[in-house]
Amino acid sequence: MFKRTKTMKFASLDYSEETLRIITMFLRDFDMAVSQQLIRRSISLSNGHLSSDTLHWMKILDEKFGRKFEGSVEAVIKSYTKDFDFPTTVQVLEAYLSYFLKDLSTSYENPASQDQKIEEEETKPKQTLTLKQVIDAHDSYNLLNFTSTHTKERRTLYGRTLFHSILAVRDRLLCTGYCDTWSARYAESWVEKSHEFLRDDLASQAAKHAVSEGGEPFVHKVLVEIVDSVCRDVVYHTRMGKRFDESNKIIQKLLAGVKDRLNTIKIPPLKIQELIELVVRENFIGLQKYVSDFIEEIFNDILLLVEKVVQHADVDNSYLPDQESPRPFLHKYGHDALLRLSAGFFSEAEDLNRTFHDFMEVSLPGRNSQWTNHYKTPIKLDEWLLAAPVKNLQVDAEVDLGDVKIVPSDKCPNIVTEYFSKISGVDKVGWNPLDEPVWVFVQRIFADSNDSERAKTYGRRKIEETLNSILVLIDNRSLYDYHLGHHTYAANTKTSATTLFNGIGSGSVKFPVNLTGDKFPVGTPWGDYLRKTTVMDSAISNRVRRAFDILASARRYEFPDQRFLRYLTCLESLLKEEHDSRKYGWLDRATLIMAGPNIPEAGYTYGQARVWLRNDFDIYLRLRDSLLQGRGNGSADRVIERIESIVVDCLINVYASLNDPDFNELDQLILWFALTRPEDDVIGGVSI
Repeated sequence: MFKRTKTMKFASLDYSEETLRIITMFLRDFDMAVSQQLIRRSISLSNGHLSSDTLHWMKILDEKFGRKFEGSVEAVIKSYTKDFDFPTTVQVLEAYLSYFLKDLSTSYENPASQDQKIEEEETKPKQTLTLKQVIDAHDSYNLLNFTSTHTKERRTLYGRTLFHSILAVRDRLLCTGYCDTWSARYAESWVEKSHEFLRDDLASQAAKHAVSEGGEPFVHKVLVEIVDSVCRDVVYHTRMGKRFDESNKIIQKLLAGVKDRLNTIKIPPLKIQELIELVVRENFIGLQKYVSDFIEEIFNDILLLVEKVVQHADVDNSYLPDQESPRPFLHKYGHDALLRLSAGFFSEAEDLNRTFHDFMEVSLPGRNSQWTNHYKTPIKLDEWLLAAPVKNLQVDAEVDLGDVKIVPSDKCPNIVTEYFSKISGVDKVGWNPLDEPVWVFVQRIFADSNDSERAKTYGRRKIEETLNSILVLIDNRSLYDYHLGHHTYAANTKTSATTLFNGIGSGSVKFPVNLTGDKFPVGTPWGDYLRKTTVMDSAISNRVRRAFDILASARRYEFPDQRFLRYLTCLESLLKEEHDSRKYGWLDRATLIMAGPNIPEAGYTYGQARVWLRNDFDIYLRLRDSLLQGRGNGSADRVIERIESIVVDCLINVYASLNDPDFNELDQLILWFALTRPEDDVIGGVSI
């Protein structure tokens, strides 16, 4: 169904586990409230942009979200959303929905209990029904018998879970062509930023109450903790040149010495008073900068303290702290101060969830709300410039093709002066255009001011489209070819921000294939199985080898839309049969193989999962048609991971069955999946 991800969940340095749990739930409820307003705004502005099917699912999702907030909080969210135009509304909504999908398909594990869970999973009973038993029990098989649930009536009866409802809306929005303003990576980072700003807004209100109650002694205590944290970071950045166990003993000895001498770092009363004034004025951004600047002022004193500890501990002077390593991280201590000021207040609150609601009513309408300022203008399009080298291409003069210019390296300085002279960031990345024989420059790339990934992808795609047109026009026999080089420079013409992308080139391999060590196939189960299947000569084995070839070629493509189209081709090549009476019988087979308990959400059956997945495939066919028509190229990166997972799992399932002597037809395997996972069997995990 969807790729489930597992990640470790670690405790916070400043907040208790219970506080973090409540904050996480509060953020999810808040995201739902925001998404709900975006859904309603999208519906009101749709005016033919959204299909009736999409509108239907949006209304269902609106109901599933429920009402999380009332009063001024809901009013403020609605007031900011009402100014969004349709493209902005859909793009921001898609970003939130994609984030929900990732969050709901992620299992957050506690490292301490991980080994126990692995052991429990390994002891679960395995399926014992063999392929032969399934074949012997069924003389004939008709794919239609196991795809009858795809009727309109049955779909109506099967209400999707929250996760699958979000997925239904998100994937339909991708087909509108309005979701490619942001790259997938930037969209995720934008939502994460909104979470960070909302947490900081909550922390700011708590800090204000905590400082009001604790006064100067409380602020002094927090600043001492920050200084101690800086000292610890300096010690941890010390290069030991020893094994971990030996280094750790030295580090613990030095940390003990730092603790004993911490009172030698004096915090002037004036600093405490000025910090309190910033809190009273609710200038929390200024507060963070003030603390960071203060740490910068006393950083040399901290280094001197650690040096004395090293000397007093009778430790080799080669363990003296590196004076530069921690400096790039000094800004984080300002944010640490905000969290530490708020942590005590949160831990003592009787009803933390109610406290958060009260804080939001004060914070969101205020001019100092970081979340509000972040949300008001989510999309800020700037013009970008892009430069990329091209190999296997010869030109002796500049080729001007409008927004695209092909330039030999000896002519590059003129272009650099024309296009990049005002981009100060180019100098910082050490760009030398003479390193490559030919460069292509692209102008008039419009992307968000911080979305260099989108600018890079659009620019490189523009280069490939232009050069491919040239190739066909000058030589339709494909005797010649080129490929883009590894380095790409994307520069924002407004902010001068420049990003260097390395290791991304069409026709290139990032890493060599390694068949040594534990990857050496000879004498291994997977190697022995590969040797057996390699000599097979049957319709199914030949089809599997062809699918491996298509899958590997798909992964060599640079752009997600190219890989998406190739993955669907691979799936069709693997699962399509000549005798299919249904046009997309290959997708029915993929559905029966893949639909299962991939999402930790309770209370649905295999039959429902198959209906939902098959319906999702219909959306991907629509997306495929859009991509083939040159629309929505930037949307494929949202679904590429899921599609790849489906294709790989289907291929491995068929491949793993090749050695079964009873496996003669593809539909025998499909029958096995259909019968060993009965439609009415309940799957899924916990309630969300």
